[in-house]
Amino acid sequence: MITVQASTRLPPELIIKTIAFLDDRMMSNEEWQHKRSPLSKIRCPISPSLISASRVCHTWNDFCRPLIFSRIYIDCEGFMEYADYAALHFEMPHLCKHIRELSLNITSAAAPPPEWLDDCLSRFTNLKELELRNCSEFAQPGVNPSFVRAISASLLPNTSLKCLALIGFRDASDLLLVLSACSTTLEDLMIHCRQGEYSPATTAVVPSVLHMEALRSLELYLPPAPFTQADVIECPNLQTLFVFQESPVPWELPSWIPASISELIVQVPLGAPLPRFGQPIRPSSLTIQLDAIDGDITWIEGCTARLPFLDHLRQLAIKVVVDCDYHVLTFPESSLYEALCRLLQPLQQRPTLQAHIILYVFVESHIDLEADALDILRRRETARLEEAFAPSLKAGALSVQLVFRYWGDDDIMRHQTLVLCSV
Repeated sequence: MITVQASTRLPPELIIKTIAFLDDRMMSNEEWQHKRSPLSKIRCPISPSLISASRVCHTWNDFCRPLIFSRIYIDCEGFMEYADYAALHFEMPHLCKHIRELSLNITSAAAPPPEWLDDCLSRFTNLKELELRNCSEFAQPGVNPSFVRAISASLLPNTSLKCLALIGFRDASDLLLVLSACSTTLEDLMIHCRQGEYSPATTAVVPSVLHMEALRSLELYLPPAPFTQADVIECPNLQTLFVFQESPVPWELPSWIPASISELIVQVPLGAPLPRFGQPIRPSSLTIQLDAIDGDITWIEGCTARLPFLDHLRQLAIKVVVDCDYHVLTFPESSLYEALCRLLQPLQQRPTLQAHIILYVFVESHIDLEADALDILRRRETARLEEAFAPSLKAGALSVQLVFRYWGDDDIMRHQTLVLCSV
């Protein structure tokens, strides 16, 4: 146990490293996932160890405070919708400088913001990541316009925002107004719109085309009209594009996506329509992720067959969630392995193309197996993978992973990997 006297004798560099180690809110990015929502870690609970360290002495408290308050989540719903802002503005204004990641849950039914809100938002000068989530279930197409203007006029101009997530918006003017206020510094953008009517008539308050030269990564949850219907964004330096197709209608990439992107990630649910790659893009890396598969890989075959940029590909990843009984530990059928082998055969005639397959199986019930039993299962399933994909593995152009993961309600076991097989 560290005493107060001992802690004050430690060099500041060692204290900083120790405290940084206690901040365990960073969420792991598993290989089978494309990536997490940019700001999902904000709502993770603060480490109890970090709280305890802040109580050691004044010196440790000074080092812990910026970490404790670096990520803030504010819910603007309900009777006390501006109470958190009032606390920051009137009681704890000194904490605003520590906030680097902010998540706001806003609603179209919110009351007009108080006069002091602009002053409060202007204090978030070190903000780097922002999530705006419209969770209103009311019929209004947009969020509170005064609140959006306050964010665009008072919050964003005083920051050098790097990461932005816009979730649940319906009105294009709200989206474009926010984007126009941070377009010069933004590097990572996620747009997850609700399906509904858009009101482009109000977009005259922002430029007709947003120039976002700093943008490197973009997540689009289609169909994010009007972003797929007009040249509203110019992002010549975009490197990574992630597209999640939620609509049952045919879709294609926005026309403003630059041909020079290096990575394309496509995630679709079972039964989604095939993409139309009308835009002349030339990515060197392609990831196809299916949320469910029952052994029928027709969708993957159709997608790879219509790739106009196959000659430019150097890496191809196929990630699928295998349809199974979520209450028992079930294993992929051999027919699925055989179908994937047939899919890869024509692709492997390209010596510069490296393929990677990840098969993901999850269960919601407890698996009462000892470590030895799980190791037997791992070795057995690894042998099945080696046998099924032997020709491709020998060529050295393929790697395969099979992941069994718990996805239940147990907070201790949640997201725990049960078995991992790699060949």
